[in-house]
Amino acid sequence: MRKILLSLLMIFTVCISGCSVGAGSVVTYHNNDINNETSEAVKILDDKVLESLKKNEEDKILEISSEVFKKDSGKLKEMLGSINEVVKDKTFDYKDRYYCKISKVGKYNFTIGSPKEDPFYINLAAVSKEIYVSLIKSSSDICDYMLSLVYIKEKGEWKLYEMSFGDYSYGGMAPIDLYNKAISLDKNGYKVPAALYSVLSNRTLHPAPFLQYKKEKEITDYSKKLLKKLNDAYVFPKKLENTKNIKIQGFDVRYVKEGVIPVVKYITDTGLSNQEDLIKEANAMNNEVTGLYTGMKESFKYVLYEAYSEPPVDPKITYKCYRTIVEQK
Repeated sequence: MRKILLSLLMIFTVCISGCSVGAGSVVTYHNNDINNETSEAVKILDDKVLESLKKNEEDKILEISSEVFKKDSGKLKEMLGSINEVVKDKTFDYKDRYYCKISKVGKYNFTIGSPKEDPFYINLAAVSKEIYVSLIKSSSDICDYMLSLVYIKEKGEWKLYEMSFGDYSYGGMAPIDLYNKAISLDKNGYKVPAALYSVLSNRTLHPAPFLQYKKEKEITDYSKKLLKKLNDAYVFPKKLENTKNIKIQGFDVRYVKEGVIPVVKYITDTGLSNQEDLIKEANAMNNEVTGLYTGMKESFKYVLYEAYSEPPVDPKITYKCYRTIVEQK
């Protein structure tokens, strides 16, 4: 919740904190190097956006928006509906702020290099002589989100030009951490656990369309390689031998309060209303499943089993299922 267009103009070294970019075409200031007057003016807008998101007040956001943003306001309504429940009880703080002065507005993109300790670049269109970027992160022990706000100067006033909201980290693990964990599990021969961590890494790889992780290609190339290894090793659906009328359809993954939870999707002829039998079924099949897919017990405290009466293959359909959590011992 992401595509990047790099300009041929960007053949120059990117610098931070007042250094010029693109032969003097852009000057970028970062965090404390931004003058207080500008930061305080934008902070007022940031606070208004956050308050409006929490209260689901579309009109309040449009009041401080640019003409370009207003023309695409249909997406705002859709966005508010999906993130209101997520943000309303969370606290947010600044991850980074950038203030750009651009000498030449035009149909090209420029790149803001982040500090060495940060793992990403920011790619922006040169649509205004002044651009301000606020990266605002939630604080949570489970899933952290990033709210990314881009402002431009319009008739001398700061106006919201772009807004994005996406997963930033799970349990404090950002894409690089999840990627490194996948590599570690893969080296131990734990193909499925490695693939699931790789999925989580990719889910957090684009918290904003204009944010590009420096290791993005490395991460995505590794994910493809890992998926191929998984497909070469296993065939789905997989009929279990020791459990009657069960076929493993595939895997998914979630991050919850208890940590990373692998999801085993399976097809059964046990009625989905027969809860007692489904619970027994999930516990009975657990040993065979964790034996087939090496590393499941070693890597996860819990496994979630999702029982379906038919393969959940059509993304347009919401399939009924029954879920059972099985603790690994």
